Amino acid sequence: MPQLKMPFGPAPAGLDQRLEDWEDRLDELVNANLRTPYHYGVFDCATFAIDAVRAVTGVLLIPDVERPKPGWLAAAKFLIRHGLEDTQEFATAALGQPAGAAQDSIPGDLVAFRAAGDIHLAVRIRMGDEALTPAADGLGLAPKPDWICSWRIGRPR
Repeated sequence: MPQLKMPFGPAPAGLDQRLEDWEDRLDELVNANLRTPYHYGVFDCATFAIDAVRAVTGVLLIPDVERPKPGWLAAAKFLIRHGLEDTQEFATAALGQPAGAAQDSIPGDLVAFRAAGDIHLAVRIRMGDEALTPAADGLGLAPKPDWICSWRIGRPR
């Protein structure tokens, strides 16, 4: 197993419990961003994942880490500065090791998926086996066959 990179310190407490109204909070986040266009550092898969974790658990991931400025170059520099290769490593650094197979995830969990040669993050939602991720014209579906791994959000690991 590769060594776990934790440039942000240990995962914050509270990630193993869901808020009582987490489904409503996640629905609000999704509805508020249905038409929000993808923009690195503003509304990308990492920022959406951070917002989703907060909606489900009330916990703000990496609160003491300065977020990158908008733009793909700033996002790339952020990953490089923290010794991370991609968003899967970012999620692992913020949340700990993935919980296992993405197909075993449930609504409210995060999944990593491969698209166009890159790894992205998506959030499982209540509608069947679907996960949403920021896309050019708003939230889009992350196809289940492309899912790689998942992180349990708000439930024991």
